Amino acid sequence: MSEKPDWWKSVEAEIDEVVIGFTEKLKTKLEKLGNNPMFLLGRKNPFLFRIRGMIKADDVVRNMIEATLSSSKETMFGDIFEACAVIACKYGKNGLKSGIEGIDLEYSEGSRKRVLIQVKSGGNWGNSSQRKRLK
Repeated sequence: MSEKPDWWKSVEAEIDEVVIGFTEKLKTKLEKLGNNPMFLLGRKNPFLFRIRGMIKADDVVRNMIEATLSSSKETMFGDIFEACAVIACKYGKNGLKSGIEGIDLEYSEGSRKRVLIQVKSGGNWGNSSQRKRLK
């Protein structure tokens, strides 16, 4: 097997940092939930769980925790996805994380063309007016 180039080792190291950051955020979220169970009641509507047929308290609490962590994981995954895109842009196009509001990445193509990118994940990332404004 051939030796990896130095830039690839840098990419791996940066992605490792991103993943470690994700796991630390998730760990912090779990610790916050463990130290303050009432935190859940302020974030999720317990009556919705009752409507779904959950009568026992442990079912409601378990589902509230799962719902809270699920939405947090989506946000954190989006952050990971964006960070990996920044790393790819940096090493693949000599680009950078943009400082322009609403733009995630930017890089140059030649001397007269600047490419601006918004990172989105999933098929339903925006409504028609958001897509039109972006275009």
